Amino acid sequence: MATTRIMPLHVGKGRTESRAISDIIDYVANPKKTDNGRLITGYACDSRTADAEFLLAKRQYIAATGRVRGADDVIAYHVRQSFRPGEITPEEANRLAACVSLFLRLRRILNMQKSLRKHLL
Repeated sequence: MATTRIMPLHVGKGRTESRAISDIIDYVANPKKTDNGRLITGYACDSRTADAEFLLAKRQYIAATGRVRGADDVIAYHVRQSFRPGEITPEEANRLAACVSLFLRLRRILNMQKSLRKHLL
């Protein structure tokens, strides 16, 4: 049975918003775990520039609404899905992640599936 966990991500101490987003994307986009980037897809963003696009979208939102949040601001969501071995392929997991993200009405989506042999293959 699949499990899904939705985790809000924050800047954290000692980092700028830009550094935090870049660090998060770098961590989950590890080439060793994403089949050298083959399992990374984007929706309303380019995976190569997603960090800059996420920041731009946030600035546009602030400019349009005037709403500025504090240090506890959620800068992104990490949606983690886990499957039993043999339950789904990495490609199917990537497509499913896109559907879940759209269902959650996330504006910009960067899907990265980790191809962990003991879990997915």
